[in-house]
Amino acid sequence: QIRDVAAGLHCLHSFSIVHGSLIGANILVDNGRRACLTDFGLASIRGPIQGSAFLGTSSDAPGAIRWTATELVAKDVERP
Repeated sequence: QIRDVAAGLHCLHSFSIVHGSLIGANILVDNGRRACLTDFGLASIRGPIQGSAFLGTSSDAPGAIRWTATELVAKDVERP
């Protein structure tokens, strides 16, 4: 199932989308033991999306601090 989660994240990241709340409760496993990501309420776009009219970016780090990547929380980290 970890490969399913990694594949889902890879797909999201290829579109510059950050899930924003990757915790165990947001990963569902079906009867075939396939994992699926859920709850995209805190998802954000971190760069331009190819083929889209949306060109904005988000620099906020929403979500529970406990689960947020340190590079998103750190104030002194340079972001693109």
